[in-house]
Amino acid sequence: MIEVVGLGPATLSLITKGTWEKIRERKKILLRTKIHPTVKEIEDAGIIAESYDNFYDEAANFEELYKKIATDLITRGKSEDILYGVPGSPFVAEKTVALLRERAKKEGVDLKIYPAVSFLDLLYQKASIDPIEGLAIVDAKDEEKFSAVRDFSLIITQVYSKKIASDVKLSLMEHLDDEYEIFYAYHLGLIEEKIQKIMLFELDRIKNFDYLTSLYVKKA
Repeated sequence: MIEVVGLGPATLSLITKGTWEKIRERKKILLRTKIHPTVKEIEDAGIIAESYDNFYDEAANFEELYKKIATDLITRGKSEDILYGVPGSPFVAEKTVALLRERAKKEGVDLKIYPAVSFLDLLYQKASIDPIEGLAIVDAKDEEKFSAVRDFSLIITQVYSKKIASDVKLSLMEHLDDEYEIFYAYHLGLIEEKIQKIMLFELDRIKNFDYLTSLYVKKA
């Protein structure tokens, strides 16, 4: 069996009670990556945490990476019980979980996925977003989807470097004015959290970008 839990968007306080009890009960968890704020707290509690971080160096691209992780999980899940942890929520922008859902039933592996708090929950609060008004969530590298800003507000995830930010800016400028106001969100839920309104042309002038950086762009 494979059980999948979410580590929440920031500190251990945002992991659900059920997930934390499951982690403590197992005393071991396999992570997609250890690059997440909760991991130190998990290890400090005496939990053994292994990860797929070495797969990142070996894979040619993210598509290959996620397939390799899913394949390894399925292989392990045929002979042992696995507790697999991912950043945020397993149901939000988590490709390895999507692949597991496709393959587990076909390959005879029981799969249980548990709900979790996502970074979206924090962003909704901080930027006063009501998703019912129309919202599309896109990866920063899916630039062909940015044209949706004419019909929906966008949350753009994985703005993890200044280079990516520059590419996002140029792509959005094909649909929006240079001085269009957007929200920059960095390390939501952590001490160094920053969420601020900036003009589109300023995006790649911001200093801080990493895997916990996202943008909110209101419908044009």
